[in-house]
Amino acid sequence: MHKGNKRGTTKEGHNTSLQIDFKIDKMKKLILFAAIFAATSTQAQKVDTVRNAIQVIPKVFNAINNDTLYQVHISAFGIIVGDTTSGCNTYVTFYDRKRNKIGEKNVPIPASVVNKWGTDDSVIEEYVIKILNLIKK
Repeated sequence: MHKGNKRGTTKEGHNTSLQIDFKIDKMKKLILFAAIFAATSTQAQKVDTVRNAIQVIPKVFNAINNDTLYQVHISAFGIIVGDTTSGCNTYVTFYDRKRNKIGEKNVPIPASVVNKWGTDDSVIEEYVIKILNLIKK
């Protein structure tokens, strides 16, 4: 029966301290690789935000120009105070990852949605996002 010696050898005669050092070295390299990968992938996904814009999951907006939509800005107009029978319009501006304007669209809002609009703009935002078939980030 082999009990090994004080230097750390196994029954087969392998040096256990070298095996442990090799595993630790591999682990250090793996952690370093993961850290570098995380840093570069975070940098590549940075979006220059437009003030008061809504971040959306990236979507190809114009394939010919290679435009990808990253954020939208919504401005409402045509609101008549006290009128519960008419809706309003929204001017929606589309932006890419670098804050470049890549398009715009007018989205009408029906009276049923405008009547739910209080101090929280999320009612209008959610309606426009749904109509444009986008998903909030």
